[in-house]
Order: sequence, then structure tokens, then C-alpha cells
Amino acid sequence: MLVTAPSPGTPLTLTTRFAWQAVPGATLYKLEIFGAPAGPAGIVAEAETTTPVPLNPAPDTASVQGLRALTGVVVPGTVTEVRLRDYSLAHLPADRRYLWTVKAQDDQGAVIAVSPVREIYKP
Repeated sequence: MLVTAPSPGTPLTLTTRFAWQAVPGATLYKLEIFGAPAGPAGIVAEAETTTPVPLNPAPDTASVQGLRALTGVVVPGTVTEVRLRDYSLAHLPADRRYLWTVKAQDDQGAVIAVSPVREIYKP
């Protein structure tokens, strides 16, 4: 699942746009935000986000395995971008790093695609 926004290093605010490419067969998408573990930031440099090799169809999601989402958004399968509302951002204290991912589900509720886990900072 290919995420197109936000770019690495973009701060998490009310104007931050989360966007991804549509997944065939998806009836809904879940944007989930998790607390990041303590330690140095692992934000990928902009130059490292493009690659000529095919994307991994099974991205590494181990960094959020077993974690409970702090907040998130569920949107219909026809929607491929979203901004967090103020009540969602209220669940995330400022001056912290967070991990986020998007999952696509089919009409049976099965996860059919998952984006790579990305990091974002809320000032």
C-alpha cells in the first residue's frame, strides 16, 4: 500500500493531510496512530523515500505489533485522504513522536493491504 502524504518531517497538526493510493477491493481504510517508543527519531530522509525497485507487498509492521492505537480515523473505500479532527488530535500530547499506518479492509472485514509504518512528530 503506497502512502503519498505526509512527507517525512511534516509536523502533525490540523492541516496535516494523510493520503494513500487506492487499493482494489477496499471498502474502508483505517488510519491508526500509535505512541512511538522512547529513543531517537527514525524519520526517513526525503531522498530515501523513492526507489526504483518494486514496493514490498508485505511491509514491516512489527514496530506497532501489539500496540493499541491512541487515535485514528475510519473512512469509506472511496476516500483516499484524511485530516485528523481536533478531537482526534486531543488524544495526542504535544512534543512527542508517533507512529502511524493505514490499513485497507474488504467487505468481509479482512485486512487486504497495510502501509509501511511511518513516524510523525506533534509539536
